[in-house]
Amino acid sequence: MRRHTQETTDFWLKAFGLAILIWTAIFLLFKFVISNDIVQGDSMQPNFFQGERLVSLKHKKVKRGAVIILSSPDNTGDYYIKRVIGLPGDKIVYKDDTLYINGKAKDEPYLNLYKNAWYLKQSLPFTANFSLKSLAATNTIRVPKKHYFVLGDNRTISNDSRSFGYVPQRDVQSVVVLRYWPIYTFKLY
Repeated sequence: MRRHTQETTDFWLKAFGLAILIWTAIFLLFKFVISNDIVQGDSMQPNFFQGERLVSLKHKKVKRGAVIILSSPDNTGDYYIKRVIGLPGDKIVYKDDTLYINGKAKDEPYLNLYKNAWYLKQSLPFTANFSLKSLAATNTIRVPKKHYFVLGDNRTISNDSRSFGYVPQRDVQSVVVLRYWPIYTFKLY
């Protein structure tokens, strides 16, 4: 009978140790690698809506067009979701509602739904002129080293680089890689 008790005790010690190991691995994974985010606000509509749930990676390389989670530059402790338009050194021009990066026109298909919407057909550009101090009279900006230029997809209401300026690389928390909820909106990025 004593042997059975020792085996039972060994089993429970191993199970407890394994549970601690798994919990620690999950904790470290979410602390340093993965972020589980919830969309707040309307600035990324029609591509991201209030309450949608996302998975993002904390150390993924930021590319032009990527959707990122960043520390709010104007509300300490808050986070924003925005799209990276300009990388360090990029020359950005908006002319006749067309984005030019380093002299080449870039397609922005994520804007098509709102650009073509009837309520925006007011002879106004969807992406209006910027108000940054670095903006020349030609509607041109150059993104400084170790910074990004970000915009919300809902350009008519988004609080983004047009109002708070360039985003330092250190303020980028993660890069969105998956939308998983609601399930019918599932998408890999």
